[in-house]
Amino acid sequence: MVRLGWLDPLLQGGTARRGDELRAGTGVALVLIAVVAAALAAISLDFCRFGNRVPAVWPANALPLALLLVRRPAGWRLPGAIITASAAGIALANLAAGAAGATSVLWGVANGLEIAGAAMIAWLPLGVRPRLRRVDGLLKLAFAIGIAGPALGALIGAAIGPWTGWSGYGTAWLVCFASHALGNLIFTAGIMVLLDRTHQHWWRRNRRLSVILALAICLVLLTGVLQQSSPTPLFLTPLLFAFLGVVAGFELSCVGVIGLAVFALWRTAAGHGPIVALEPESIAARILILQSLIGAGVLSSVPIALAFERRARMIAQLRRQKAAIIARAAHYKLLADVSADPILVTLQDGTILYASPAAARLLGIAGSALTGRSAFDLIHPDDKTSVRRSLATLCDGTPEVTTELRLQPNGSAGPIWTEVKTRIGEGKSSQRVEVVSVVRDISTRRAEDDRRKADLIRLDLLANTDPLTGLANRRRFNDHLDKEWRRALREQLDIALILIDVDLFKAYNDAYGHPAGDIALRQLATIVGTGALRPADLASRIGGEEFAVILPATFLSGARAVAERVRDGVRDMQIVHEKSPSGFLTVSVGIDCLCPNSILTPQIFIERADKALYRAKARRGSIVIAT
Repeated sequence: MVRLGWLDPLLQGGTARRGDELRAGTGVALVLIAVVAAALAAISLDFCRFGNRVPAVWPANALPLALLLVRRPAGWRLPGAIITASAAGIALANLAAGAAGATSVLWGVANGLEIAGAAMIAWLPLGVRPRLRRVDGLLKLAFAIGIAGPALGALIGAAIGPWTGWSGYGTAWLVCFASHALGNLIFTAGIMVLLDRTHQHWWRRNRRLSVILALAICLVLLTGVLQQSSPTPLFLTPLLFAFLGVVAGFELSCVGVIGLAVFALWRTAAGHGPIVALEPESIAARILILQSLIGAGVLSSVPIALAFERRARMIAQLRRQKAAIIARAAHYKLLADVSADPILVTLQDGTILYASPAAARLLGIAGSALTGRSAFDLIHPDDKTSVRRSLATLCDGTPEVTTELRLQPNGSAGPIWTEVKTRIGEGKSSQRVEVVSVVRDISTRRAEDDRRKADLIRLDLLANTDPLTGLANRRRFNDHLDKEWRRALREQLDIALILIDVDLFKAYNDAYGHPAGDIALRQLATIVGTGALRPADLASRIGGEEFAVILPATFLSGARAVAERVRDGVRDMQIVHEKSPSGFLTVSVGIDCLCPNSILTPQIFIERADKALYRAKARRGSIVIAT
């Protein structure tokens, strides 16, 4: 929102209160507008002329135009009051200058029409709104106040031209149009800058000296031009205005143009300068020449000043961005330096561009020694392939990749387990890809994980191993049988089950004692364990003196061979058992071998083998196959 200081109530009263009530101070402001318009009109009529009260420039409409254009008015009552006050002031100035009452009123109406037409055209909802600081907005503003508005006002002004000494409607319209257009272009933009307190940085203390110096240089040069009798130096006038725009900036150019133009008009009206000596003697021709030169200066200075100011703002913005980038880089470097986790910036081929101090502490290598070195030289050989694969995935669009790998910086030292989070940095381009990696030492965590895994394995062994014999227990037997049964059912493979029972073992315990029985069971377990030679085979103790061997993917002939090897191995051990008919410990064996189907179950499988074992025990030391 544009701030106008004490003039703010003037353009806000239409919406703040109902009816015709205006904010406090609005009446005083309207009176001031009328007084300023009358004063400017009187000055134009009395001083800026070449005789017959023909003004070379008409600034009386600049203040009401600036008030109506600097900010969109709220409602229509106050804009109408501003236009009426300005028209009344201009009519009074004409009366004071000796014009007839009707002529004065018509001049007031003509100027009111000009102000209203320019404001309405400027605020039409077509394209951008009228703004000084944008090229498109400036063009719309210049069209409204420099062409459309003066053209409307000149329609009435030219009609009353003969009453003031002019001849010919066309000449009168052209002189009136040029005078009002020049006044609007010179004064309106400068007054808008003065009214807008939002962008008054051009008069800050650090710029005042340059502002005053630029104005002084232009004023001295313009004085020199106006002291010449030759018309050639006149063409330097647009260059002076352009110089002011380049050196002083846009706002000062708008304000300074007013002073330079007023000074040029005053000197020319006083009879100095090349314009006075020009031929023809026509007042209108002289006025048009002067107006053309000043208009060319104004039209050249303001756009040039705007372009240079935009360039200056762009340069200032780039400098601020550069300073921000440098500050941000320093901030990020500080964060990297104090980070406990090492940070590496590398190229895609592994070349290290930056290593934080934490990296030097972790690897035992100075940061300067790391820069330029390949990161792959620090990685354990077994992990290099997975790292290259992760980098390829990252370059294919994955935002971040996390990899656990071992670093081996000194070769002979033990590897350091690390977790590396990697992502593409801001330096990605078609020729250069920068990779940012945050490294975290997880050696302690890996050691704890390894200990935890070892404890889990140890607990699993305790939960699934028979403590006396070291064979699998009944729980492991059931789980393994269920798993292998489902695999045999899925792949339609034969599976064999061997059940082994020690003959007359209760009598052995009674005769030799339980410690001797435990020793005998451990000896028997070593023989039973020889029956499970393949990874999927399982030998287990499933009862007091009962053992079992699971043989997946085994035919009956293979199962019988294993059973005979176990039986013969026990017999060959010749463990003395005086209660046995043979005088030694013997075992009875039951075998079942089948291909699972949807009707059979592991429990039926065990029952079939157990029945075969029961029949074998009747003959002690024999092998019976389930039928």
